[in-house]
Amino acid sequence: MEPGSDGVQTERPAAGWPAASRPHVSTVMDAQVVTPRTGRRKLRRAAGDLALGLVPLSAAAAATWWLLGLPTAYFADVAGLYALMAALIVRALPEDLPAPGLGAANRVTLFRATLFLPICALAIGGATPDDTARWWIVGVGTVAMVLDGVDGYVARRSRRLTQFGGRFDMELDAFLLLGLSVLVWWSGQVGAWVISIGLARYLFVAAGWIWPSLAADLPDSFRRKAICVVQGVVVLTCLGPIIPESVAVAAAAAALALLVWSFGVDILWLRRATVRAVIVVALAFAAGCGDAPAGDLPSMSVAELTARAEEGDNDALFELGWRYHAADGVGRDTISAYMWFVLAAEFDTTEERYQAERMQLVLDPDMFRHEIAEAHRLALIWKLEHRPAPR
Repeated sequence: MEPGSDGVQTERPAAGWPAASRPHVSTVMDAQVVTPRTGRRKLRRAAGDLALGLVPLSAAAAATWWLLGLPTAYFADVAGLYALMAALIVRALPEDLPAPGLGAANRVTLFRATLFLPICALAIGGATPDDTARWWIVGVGTVAMVLDGVDGYVARRSRRLTQFGGRFDMELDAFLLLGLSVLVWWSGQVGAWVISIGLARYLFVAAGWIWPSLAADLPDSFRRKAICVVQGVVVLTCLGPIIPESVAVAAAAAALALLVWSFGVDILWLRRATVRAVIVVALAFAAGCGDAPAGDLPSMSVAELTARAEEGDNDALFELGWRYHAADGVGRDTISAYMWFVLAAEFDTTEERYQAERMQLVLDPDMFRHEIAEAHRLALIWKLEHRPAPR
């Protein structure tokens, strides 16, 4: 799983909502300050769904145990993995998730997890899987991957598209890929280097701790999502008992090369984006825009800035664009950033208009045409509602 690929549930709220009315959602695996009180609230909210998930988890684990003749210690491995996942869900669960419990789409993702966690638990033992085990892994893994699109479909139909759902799905996919990569190694089809396919995302995250520029958000990418699907198909294919070892090695090598290339593209983009941001900030300060345009605007929350903009404070427009661009107090959303910069370019003073137009040029290379068109459409809706032309 590559950095920033959101699996099936997009991290951006439903298209068509004005940016000012889009709900703020938290990022799933970001560090959060959890007090005992908030922790208890999150646990109560997730407890029902997590308890219900024990039913398919137990069924999948029992079927795997019986079919493969595993020791009873196998159930402890499955329980440990599920407990770890449950703890991460409770810790990362945003309190403003717009649904009771985990929500319908996240329940689908949780169900997928109960299918493949018993498969990932097989990688803990280190035993070489026989043909029966390999066919079982391929079958269950295929079902889990086919269901990968269902949670996103449910989220879109229910208009419950959240960053939590997207990251939940992505992290589970990444863990599945790691487990399958280890099982390919245990099968003897490919050498230990095949684990690099499953470790790639985690190595990228670790690199972000050393080089913060690599921890920034990435724009949505069809390339990234397609390559993620390719990785899953390849590792499952390598596990097939009828696949010759030479074919498995060649397929895994090609998949790893494709993955390295894609990560390289993203790393290059992130490094260039950092350079662009530094240049824009430097130009802004050089032009005298480093000072707060309205005194206390930088200290305001996004909600307060939005209210100020709706009340007629044009200085808040550029500040909102910058907040969404820099992920300052809100998740990074290039469409919302572009929308606010479009409005700032129209309503702000001459100097601020120049800076807003410059920021649109900065964002242009990182956005698809339909995203830019959507930003202009949302800007028009906002203008009609909050800056109607005099009749």
